[in-house]
Amino acid sequence: MRAKIMDASTPVYAEMVPENPITIAALKQGEEVSLGGVTRRHGKTWVAVTRADGLTGFISGDVHIFPVRRAEMVDKVMDMYAAPDTDSQVLATLTRGSQFHILDKTVDKNNTAWVLVRLADGREGCLPGKVRIRELPEDSIAAGKKQMLYGCLLAGAATVLLYLTRGSQGSMNVLLYVVVALGFFQFFQGLFEYNKARKNQPPTNP
Repeated sequence: MRAKIMDASTPVYAEMVPENPITIAALKQGEEVSLGGVTRRHGKTWVAVTRADGLTGFISGDVHIFPVRRAEMVDKVMDMYAAPDTDSQVLATLTRGSQFHILDKTVDKNNTAWVLVRLADGREGCLPGKVRIRELPEDSIAAGKKQMLYGCLLAGAATVLLYLTRGSQGSMNVLLYVVVALGFFQFFQGLFEYNKARKNQPPTNP
């Protein structure tokens, strides 16, 4: 899961130890990271974290985060503004089906709700809180890798069985050819999801 750090500064530790853990980095407020498994150890909750530059470690489970969610617009049309203010510059006009990531929620000086979003091309802006959206499942690098692995195993196993039963006729061979095709289909579906998830990752800040 991707998330946005909400605390001013969050230390990243090398190990999950109760006393004097070694700090290997500090996450800034607003920085996006990938969160992994949650572990309870020595009476403290730890969360595995990966920065955009690939550095991995652990953060405290007490850190405040905002889950970065993928969504699409349900409304017919809506302007995206440079700031949570209708008098600010219009950066883009989104139409029904436009996809983006939700980065945060805020209110303006009139206590009107706004949603901070990022488009696929990297542009960030604000949508009025009244916008109707539908959350979508996240493209996952891990899920893509798993699909590719299962596809290879499926196609490979069916290919071995075809080799062992070569020369024989019947519906079994037809079924094995179908399984090989399904394996390749799953592999390329996983490859597509993997590449799409990589593309949707935010750029690394220098």
